[in-house]
Amino acid sequence: MLMTKMSLLVLSLLALGLSASTLRAQSPTLVGAEEAAFQAAVEQVAASVVQIETFGGLERADEELVADGPTTGTIVAADGWIVSTLYSFRQQPASILVTLPDGSRAAARIVARDYSREVALLKVDSDEPLPVARFAPKSDVQVGQWTVALGKTYDKQSVSQSVGIVSAIDRAYGKAIQTDAKVSPINYGGPLIDVAGRVIGILSPISPGTFLEGDSSQLYDSGIGFAIPIEDIVSRLPIMQQGTDIHSGKLGVVSADQNEFIGPVRITGAAPGSPAARVHMQAGDVIISAGGQPVAMLAQLKHALGPVDAGQSLSIVVQRDGKQLTFEPTLAEEIPIYRRRYLGLRLHKTSRGLLIEDIEPDSPAEKSTLRAGQTITHCNGQPIHKRSDLQNILAVAELDTPLRLHVLAVADPDQVSGNDLAADQAPTDVPIPDDAKVVELLASTWPVDLPTSLPDIEPNAATEAEPNVAANQEAEVVDVVLGDFPNKAYAIIPPRSSERSLGLLVVFPEPGELDRAKTQAYWSDFCHDYGWIVAVINSGDPRSWSREEIGLAGRVIGRLSNNYQLDKSRTVIAGLGVGGRVALAAALMENKRVSGAMTVGTDLARLGWPTQNSPMQSIDFLLIGEMKNLEPVAESLSNKGYAAHVQATGGLEIGKWETLPTQAVQRWLEGLARL
Repeated sequence: MLMTKMSLLVLSLLALGLSASTLRAQSPTLVGAEEAAFQAAVEQVAASVVQIETFGGLERADEELVADGPTTGTIVAADGWIVSTLYSFRQQPASILVTLPDGSRAAARIVARDYSREVALLKVDSDEPLPVARFAPKSDVQVGQWTVALGKTYDKQSVSQSVGIVSAIDRAYGKAIQTDAKVSPINYGGPLIDVAGRVIGILSPISPGTFLEGDSSQLYDSGIGFAIPIEDIVSRLPIMQQGTDIHSGKLGVVSADQNEFIGPVRITGAAPGSPAARVHMQAGDVIISAGGQPVAMLAQLKHALGPVDAGQSLSIVVQRDGKQLTFEPTLAEEIPIYRRRYLGLRLHKTSRGLLIEDIEPDSPAEKSTLRAGQTITHCNGQPIHKRSDLQNILAVAELDTPLRLHVLAVADPDQVSGNDLAADQAPTDVPIPDDAKVVELLASTWPVDLPTSLPDIEPNAATEAEPNVAANQEAEVVDVVLGDFPNKAYAIIPPRSSERSLGLLVVFPEPGELDRAKTQAYWSDFCHDYGWIVAVINSGDPRSWSREEIGLAGRVIGRLSNNYQLDKSRTVIAGLGVGGRVALAAALMENKRVSGAMTVGTDLARLGWPTQNSPMQSIDFLLIGEMKNLEPVAESLSNKGYAAHVQATGGLEIGKWETLPTQAVQRWLEGLARL
């Protein structure tokens, strides 16, 4: 392997005009030959690397720290076009100065931004043509080849250098080259070059995607760095030179399974108003190829979408009813703000469909001919076996297109079942009953106000399916083991059969230990009556929470789901005081497994919820505390499509359950189960 690399170095030097005899004279050792090759390559490019200084502007942008101090740029056209990264310009600087190759400083302006690749295009005016390095096409870039990462942050005249190899290509969902050369704010915006002195990419803090967790701007000590292929940047220069920004293209399909490495990619629908919806992709479609590449799992679909910009089209082939259909959606910069859909139904699983147990006041269902006691068997022609079947259709319903429900007038009480059929057991060709009536129902968005009351049901009544559950049996407290973490965790378990779906409230209290007896006293009746587990995670350090403890919520959900059937629509993460910030971070991490997040007396002044609401990952918020402090937070969340409720506490004492507004919290928790 070493001799192979040496051979490549020699060939590169010969390509630069150095003879074999010169090589032997200058560098009698392999190390010397490497150094000569690298320096020769750097000399080819150094003049096109410039230092950029910014002055004035914001200290933060979208709750994110911005660059401080000089940064690097790379000249890409002789008439003054320079590329750098967005990392350096998030603060909207008042002025930008570029030190040109002759040592003079020139004012620069930002002409356009490529938000997909974290690239900024700048323009300077120069009386003389500026030096431009040679560019390498993407087809020449090979895994294992030598690279040098260049920057000009420390010095206006000399470049910093870091040597490595190309460790992967098509990273960040097809948008980046990965290198083990040191990439950091020192050289963001500088070129990644090969040993022939050609620019192969521009160093960037682009996010690597969910294949690698973490903030990409903090990866520079991990041996992982990224560069945007120069070919991809140059091909977009004509657009950006006109002042047009570039954004990632979004399709808007909702996958039935959010695990990126599971297939096939069966969609539950297209997000309302999205490109996928406009070309009539629909629930049940299985995506088998995108952009000419086969798609067997969600990661491959994301990889195909990654390099495509908003405004560009992408060929999508789906399997539907045994036939292949081809769509050509034009991807969008943004999917319209999504708000959770609402019908106002409380439902229970039966062997024939979903029994309507109750209808919420002032809901779309109340204004229709639906009545309690009816059973929904089909929606839009699709059989409804369990709650999630209707939920998946409702999640992507257009607000101006009615759902077509088939309902049976009277439920058969002997056919009630507490168990959901597994997805692979549910038949897909169930005929619509002859005696079913059609009800057309327009969905609305999730109500802003809290439910006015708890559901009028017989709490925890024993049934034939649960003969050993007594109505007067008390909830019990059990320990929850968290593996190698020192945190003590416990759960209040209601006296219900493990065959029934239970709600789950996971609580991060203030640092220290939340008293078991008080927790049980506060929640026992609610857990017993409405079928909820309340799990409390105490901090490992009695003085503070740590970042690592955020993941404990997922562990608790996983542990309890092994023993109990949990209802995802009633799975909530909550926090008291500073524990509320831990809870919100945990809810964001577990947004595929939870439906609600609650904070009590938490300072949320600088809350920056990073994601926009989307179907099947919608989270409802209950924020308890001072109204004047929480209302702006609720408004910010609402602007991203979330339902956020604010509840005053009065004389709240943080950490004391008994001071919570009991009825409001319980109504909100149970209200999550509505459809």
